[in-house]
Formats: sequence, structure tokens, C-alpha cells
Amino acid sequence: MKKLHHHGVNVNAVDKRTFAMRYGHYDTACWLSTTQVWSWKGGDAIVVMTGSIGAAQAYVVIRQGDKVQVLPADGLSRAMEAVGLNPKEFQIQVGGN
Repeated sequence: MKKLHHHGVNVNAVDKRTFAMRYGHYDTACWLSTTQVWSWKGGDAIVVMTGSIGAAQAYVVIRQGDKVQVLPADGLSRAMEAVGLNPKEFQIQVGGN
């Protein structure tokens, strides 16, 4: 199993490119809510909730290698699948790398 690290809301745990995209992309920049921060060998992700109660939308800022993108997704698993990763191959670890 590959390790999938959960860092709580610590956005400093991700690559500087992922961090920059989270605060620089129009879909996620103005939203204060970072709900989950994740990392794995070769990548990382920040889940951001936008909208309002009853009209919420999750976006995942995800980096796999050198490619960083923002995906509308209902969670990390869907975003991982969208970039070619199989979430079932990962085991969650709390904190650390």
C-alpha cells in the first residue's frame, strides 16, 4: 500500500506550486475554508469548499508530479481518479511524510 498523509488544514505541508494554485485560482482564491490537506509520494492536494449552505461545491487543488490543477470534485478520491491515481492503492496516515 502507498501512504496517503492527512495533514489536517496545514496548507504549509504541500508543495509551493499547490499552495500558489490554491490561493491564485479564481475558483478557490477567495474562499477561506481549507478543509483537508493531503500528500503522497509525488503529489499533494488541498480540498476547498466554496458556496453556501445548500449550494456548496468542493474543489480539489491537486498536484501529481509537475502538473497542478483545480478540479470540481466531491472529494479527494474523485480528484485522484481524475489524474490517473487509484485511491484504493493508498492507506491513510495521519501527519508526516
